[in-house]
Amino acid sequence: MRIGPHKTNHLLFIVTVMTHWFGIFLHWLVARISVAIAQGDRILWEEGFGWADKENKIAATEHIPYMLGSTSKPITATAVLVLRERGHVDLDRPINDYLGETKLRARIGKESGATVRRVIQHMAGLPAYYESYYPDEPDKPPALDLVIHRYGMLMLPPDERFHYSNLGYAVLGGVITRASGKCNFSITGGKISGHASCIVPQVIGRS
Repeated sequence: MRIGPHKTNHLLFIVTVMTHWFGIFLHWLVARISVAIAQGDRILWEEGFGWADKENKIAATEHIPYMLGSTSKPITATAVLVLRERGHVDLDRPINDYLGETKLRARIGKESGATVRRVIQHMAGLPAYYESYYPDEPDKPPALDLVIHRYGMLMLPPDERFHYSNLGYAVLGGVITRASGKCNFSITGGKISGHASCIVPQVIGRS
C-alpha cells in the first residue's frame, strides 16, 4: 500500500506536533514514551522518546515494554461486545451464568443483579482489588477461581453507584475465555483469536 504525497505531508505534520508535545511530557511528567501510528495492519511510523534507563543513559525505543494497566479494560470490554454480537453473551444476564463452579457472592444486594453490563460499567458493586505481579519476581498471580473465591463479594447493591473495580474486569476476562474458548485473546477485524487449551491467571495491576 502506497501513501500519497498529501497523506505523507499529513503524517509528517502529525509526527512533528506529537514530537513537540512529547518533549514537554518527558520534561515535566514521564521518563519515556513509545508511540506508533498505524493504518490498517501497517505501521506508518514508530519511535521511542526519553530514557529506558535514565541512570545508565539507555535511550527508550519503540520496542520498550510497558505495564499495560487499565488500558486492557477497553480491550476486554470490546471482546465482550464482540461475543455479544455473535450471540455468545447476553449483557443483561447475571455474570455468574458465564462463570465456572466459583461464583460471585453478595454481602449486600443480590448476586443476580451483577449482570455482565453492570460489571463492564463498574456498577455491579464489586470491590476495587489491587494486586500487581511482575514476570521477573518469584510470586505468581493466583488463578481467577481463587481470586473470585477470596474477593468476589458484592460490597454494594448492584446498579446503586459507580465503583471502579479491577476485579470486575478480571472476571470479564474469565467470561471471554469460557464463552469464546480462547485465552490470551486478541481482537482483529472483529474476530477473537487465541489459544483454546490454556489456563490464564489474571494479573490485575494498579492503574
